[in-house]
Amino acid sequence: MTAILNGLRAIELDGEIFVRLDPGDLEIGDNVRDQVDLTATPEFVESIREHGVLEAISAVQYADGRIVVRDGQRTTNNGGASMGCVVSEAE
Repeated sequence: MTAILNGLRAIELDGEIFVRLDPGDLEIGDNVRDQVDLTATPEFVESIREHGVLEAISAVQYADGRIVVRDGQRTTNNGGASMGCVVSEAE
């Protein structure tokens, strides 16, 4: 987790780190959805367009540096320059 704090503007709180990350740098972990079809939920996409991302995605960082999204797959796949992400260390 030290690597994520180096050079980035991040806040560490209770063993988790809140940081803004580029969605292209994230991997999508196992999810209940087999695939994401953003055209099937236009209201979700419009909400992000109108209000921005209202809830940070949740991810874990592995020892090799990979950051894997656990919650927020649709938000991550919706793109954008950067998004809030709560990152905890993988067990």
